[in-house]
Amino acid sequence: MTTKRPPVKRPPAPPKRRKPPGRGGRGGGMMFPLIIAALVVIGVGAVIWAISANNSKSNKSGSSNISSAKIERSPSVSFTGTALVPLPSSGKDPAVGKTVPTVTGKNFAGNTASIAPDGKPKVIATIAHWCPHCQAEVPRIMDLRSTKKWPSNVGLAALVTATDETLVNFPPSAWLKREGWNAPVVLDDAQGQQSVGKGEEAYGVTGFPFLVWTDAQGKVVLRTAGEIPEAQLQSMLDQLSKGQTPTNPAAGASSSAGG
Repeated sequence: MTTKRPPVKRPPAPPKRRKPPGRGGRGGGMMFPLIIAALVVIGVGAVIWAISANNSKSNKSGSSNISSAKIERSPSVSFTGTALVPLPSSGKDPAVGKTVPTVTGKNFAGNTASIAPDGKPKVIATIAHWCPHCQAEVPRIMDLRSTKKWPSNVGLAALVTATDETLVNFPPSAWLKREGWNAPVVLDDAQGQQSVGKGEEAYGVTGFPFLVWTDAQGKVVLRTAGEIPEAQLQSMLDQLSKGQTPTNPAAGASSSAGG
């Protein structure tokens, strides 16, 4: 069951000193070059280890910047293109065939980030930390990703919205880190559960979780509000990866956007 949104307002190491060779000290002149060579090898090894460790840390958090979270909400969000109309509760979705807007805000690290068409099919998930149905759906998505059942040619991104410090499961960065989220994230600017963010407005969000399914050209092929069982989600992803329109499921359980 999908609940309608209620109306709301909007230094390098110093070289060692060379010792003079002892009397009759055979080969003493070779010590200095050997020491320098050893220092170079140690230094190069340390640099390689540091780069490897850094890459490993980055890969664990993907491009979502969750591990280096500094903010939980964008100070402002903008979008280019035409906002999609709110998803109707029944009947044909007028947003199908429209180009999805490009939404720009901040990620958890406080850096500018965007969700935009990039030449391949994509699923854009709008989620809220306090939403129990999002808490159920995100693990399904991550299970498909971790078991390689998520098609390699289908992208994923999240718009994290309606962040509210007074509600359960805050902060969203900690929640998504626990779930192993490994896809790009843009934080919406909604000031709490009752506020509608600019990102929500761009996608025509009516409930959480809210998925916008787009083709390789960035055209909307489907929008869904509510939970989708994992097996059905995988089937829909397979269809999207082959250039087909995913079969629209019956509306699943969802949380009302805006409270």
